[in-house]
Amino acid sequence: MKILHVNPTFGVVGGTETYLHNLIGDLAARGHVSEVVAEEDLTDGTVAPFHPLAEVFTPGKRWRWRHGGRLKAILHRVDPDVVHLHNTMNADLVRIAAAHRPTLRFVHDHTLFCPGLNKVFADGGLCERPMGRFCLEKYAGGGCVCFRHPTRAIARRFLARAEKLVRVHRRLARLVVASHYMRGELERVGLAAERITVNPYYTSVPEPRDATEDDPPLVLTLCRMSHPDKGVIPLLDALERIAVPYRARIVGAGQHEEMIRRHARRLELDGCVEFPGFLPHAQALELLWRARVVAFPSMWHEPFGIVGIEALARGKPVVAFDVGGVREWLDDGRTGILVPRGDVGAFAAALTALLTDPARARALGAAGPEQVRSRFVKERHLDVLERVYREVAGR
Repeated sequence: MKILHVNPTFGVVGGTETYLHNLIGDLAARGHVSEVVAEEDLTDGTVAPFHPLAEVFTPGKRWRWRHGGRLKAILHRVDPDVVHLHNTMNADLVRIAAAHRPTLRFVHDHTLFCPGLNKVFADGGLCERPMGRFCLEKYAGGGCVCFRHPTRAIARRFLARAEKLVRVHRRLARLVVASHYMRGELERVGLAAERITVNPYYTSVPEPRDATEDDPPLVLTLCRMSHPDKGVIPLLDALERIAVPYRARIVGAGQHEEMIRRHARRLELDGCVEFPGFLPHAQALELLWRARVVAFPSMWHEPFGIVGIEALARGKPVVAFDVGGVREWLDDGRTGILVPRGDVGAFAAALTALLTDPARARALGAAGPEQVRSRFVKERHLDVLERVYREVAGR
């Protein structure tokens, strides 16, 4: 089967891109051929044939006239059995793809049900309401953290764009999500439940190794440096409360990195908290072997949290806030510890418990690989995805 994947970026730069990169190789091993449409290719054409297209994520005013014809030409030239959309807010792109080829979308993020993209208010609270006029009410009262505009009219246009995106997705044969949380959010904006398939992300369980933990024990976090959604500030506040010896590494980059570093300095954490910056995915995963515990401090409703199952696969317990789809892979008390969202004291206590009790940390970590093998393996994910491809292509 020939699959044409569409995503803003192609290359291992984030969760969706890493998933797409791995997926193309794993599909190839099953005899499928993949090509990619994106704004830029960071793999230098070494992974799959690449077709450049402008404004894949957010369209300009005249996208249909400027770039829509190019998309149609790509569809005609490649002639895929299915088009597999990933991250986009471009309703015209979705409409054209669905009109010319069987099309599905893996909904990796909040773009279909939140104009602000993360359902977090400016005051840090979580939005639990479905998208609609309530979004404008919150705009008038201060706005969502990513939904701030100089006029109400501009905010209204952003909401209209999001609602248009939902309407065109009703034309797609199938939507795929990684968690039941995401399925519920799509249903709340009127997308039919019977066309939504839950297919959790996957990872591989590497061979066990006799890795030496750092001394003092290491708390490791792999995340984007953005506030407040990724929760790095609450994590630092929790680390400041830990009274036993430890080291922490917070790996990643982002728009709020300098602000986060300043906060660490204010808390006088310079001696025990390191910020190595962005690391290639393979190098970041290598650090997991040296950790006592992995901290997953996200404060937004995570669609899934793939770094969590990567930690479990390497036998590392995870401490996380109970948000979004996290509880669908983190088994509280068996593979890690879930704490209420924003409860910094509980987060610090959970980390302290595992830092001071290596036997308990090993016991929680030991259950991780088996959970990954039973629920988050490549074979299961690809079986479901192939079934969706056949169904969509048959239509």
